[in-house]
Amino acid sequence: MIRFSVHVTPGVRRARAGGRYGDALRVRVGARANDGAANEDLVECLARSFGVKSTAVRIVIGFRSRTKIIELGGDQRKLETRLAALLADERP
Repeated sequence: MIRFSVHVTPGVRRARAGGRYGDALRVRVGARANDGAANEDLVECLARSFGVKSTAVRIVIGFRSRTKIIELGGDQRKLETRLAALLADERP
């Protein structure tokens, strides 16, 4: 299990995780921040990006904020390696 921070940008055309926003992982999601839709999209996007089930992704802090603390369950070494790769991604 790992914990890390994310910065969410809702309402984009294509959901993706990658790059940095300060010390946080930048995540763009298609859903708007209405009734938790962006949080649901965030969980799905992170699950795809890390290759885990959506039940392994948990928002710990920041349900109503763009900056959130995420907890991911799974093989810690693999998750940390994937997180480092996503943070290094410089694509827009």
